[in-house]
Amino acid sequence: MKEAFDIEQGTVNYLNTTYAVILFFVFNIFLGMLGTFWFRTRKNRSEIALRMALGCSRMNVFGYYVLEGVLLLVSAAIPAVFVCANMQMADLTVHTLMEPAWGRFLFCFVSAMLLLGIIILFGIYFPARKAMEIEPADALHNE
Repeated sequence: MKEAFDIEQGTVNYLNTTYAVILFFVFNIFLGMLGTFWFRTRKNRSEIALRMALGCSRMNVFGYYVLEGVLLLVSAAIPAVFVCANMQMADLTVHTLMEPAWGRFLFCFVSAMLLLGIIILFGIYFPARKAMEIEPADALHNE
């Protein structure tokens, strides 16, 4: 009975530790990505104003920055999928509790890309909205 309890508790403790580490890294990635895209969008405030002064609508400017963020995500995801797939095929991952499956790999990769896409949208939306509220002449005058 003690051996069964130790196995059960060991698995539970292992999973709790794993979940805590995953949440820690997801939170750090969230802050890093959010800060990076927030800073990039705020830094380009004069570019936003110039685009609006030349006749772009607010939605077109926002769409431009979202497209830029998504293209950066895709350009990073392409090499990442090859690296992750090679790690999976080389059996470098720990899979003591679950057998590796390509369906689960694909689901996790797509979920990670969606999560990163949402973080990028948050990092772009708030500073871009604030930058688009100012008058183009004022932003260009300050530059």
